[in-house]
Amino acid sequence: MSACSTRAAFSESVATQTSRFVEAAGGKIVVLDTPYFQKTDPDGHYRLTDLPAGQWVLKAWLEDDTIRAQPVELRVGATLHVDFPAP
Repeated sequence: MSACSTRAAFSESVATQTSRFVEAAGGKIVVLDTPYFQKTDPDGHYRLTDLPAGQWVLKAWLEDDTIRAQPVELRVGATLHVDFPAP
């Protein structure tokens, strides 16, 4: 995963999450209905902080428009490590 093409975001559920790609000037804009998102670093790592506890769906958007989703449960004070396999 490259830093310029991968995003990770949390949403409360797949059913209520609004996300879409918008083509713009030779690139894409990801429109999300969540304040929790991050772009990967040059090594493909990401870190989301200050997230509320609860059941969430972590999504990753890859450069080929592939979306990966992983349900997660966040607990107060806990750190969670989630990897998405390379395409």
